[in-house]
Amino acid sequence: MQISPGVAVELTAPAGYRSLVPLDRTRHRGQGISDPGNYRFASSLHLIYVSAEEFFVAARDYPIAFARDEVSDSFVPVSVTGMRAGQNLFVNEAGSWREDNYIPAYVRCHPFFGVEVRDEVGDGAQRVICVDEEALDSHAKEALLGASGEPTSAWQPIEKLLEEVAVARARTVALSQRLKELELFEAFEAQTHPKAGEPLRLGGLYRVSEERLNRLSGKTIRELMSQGHLSRIYAHLMSLDNFGRLLDLSVSS
Repeated sequence: MQISPGVAVELTAPAGYRSLVPLDRTRHRGQGISDPGNYRFASSLHLIYVSAEEFFVAARDYPIAFARDEVSDSFVPVSVTGMRAGQNLFVNEAGSWREDNYIPAYVRCHPFFGVEVRDEVGDGAQRVICVDEEALDSHAKEALLGASGEPTSAWQPIEKLLEEVAVARARTVALSQRLKELELFEAFEAQTHPKAGEPLRLGGLYRVSEERLNRLSGKTIRELMSQGHLSRIYAHLMSLDNFGRLLDLSVSS
């Protein structure tokens, strides 16, 4: 991915971001993250994208479900962090993530985001690093771009994370596409029942149907296994038990 020397492009800000512009060597030189480690931007995100590479660790703490993109008719894996829209039970008022719980890469990348930008004739594309510049500050403790716009040592771990996310995203698309091709997705409504008060319901989610999975041929199962998909399917299914944990957090919060 590239830091832009000056690219004009209209971008739609992803969930939780206020705005998104290409990270520019001139415009953003000498600036750093104003409040690193603060995740308040994600406090209203009850669904957070997770890559297939994150399934095993994320499944320990969150239900992993799939959300459907109606425009592209594709499915995206998400960690469920709250039983109500606009509620993230893992971020407190100070913006700290709940201790000892996995923080999705999507959250750790903020305020940066990799975007694929196609050239004017549509013959090629490049991934450009973009930023929610409201999170940058010229008085930050560590500048990410030096006085001449060169990347600093503080930028290196961020760039590495963004590259890992880009690679993982391609693998995640392949997983979701294969599950769709095999018609394994089924809609479901998550429900939790507190001892007092009304039941909590969260709809608009999809999961892998165990019944349909069990009907697949041995050849297809072996294919899923060889591609690393089968283990992630089971991690997803096992993670759904964490809806009970969300109930406990909802009651205690």
